[in-house]
Amino acid sequence: MKYLKKFEKIENKPQVGDYVIMNTGDDEIRNFLSTNIGEITAIDNMTTIITVRYMNVPKKYTLSYNFYKNMKQKFIQDEWLRDFSIKLIAHHSKNIKDLEEIIIVNNL
Repeated sequence: MKYLKKFEKIENKPQVGDYVIMNTGDDEIRNFLSTNIGEITAIDNMTTIITVRYMNVPKKYTLSYNFYKNMKQKFIQDEWLRDFSIKLIAHHSKNIKDLEEIIIVNNL
């Protein structure tokens, strides 16, 4: 008699070190976030908040954004660390090349 394997729910959750393209409501910052790839540096599973690092960010984006309550940001030299709700992830992948292709296709 053969045995059936039990159903396993495979979740494709983002993890620390994954690359992301974020989606947010503000038009000015949405343009930047949808065309730049960030890297997840921390995940708070209790609050579903992720910290994303962007490199070489123009200061106008880090200073002009109207931040949500309880969301933090840090701007150190050319590195921008920003907290987002995990629900704002448009795409994520362990491979940065996958996200680069998505950006190219979306900008055609």
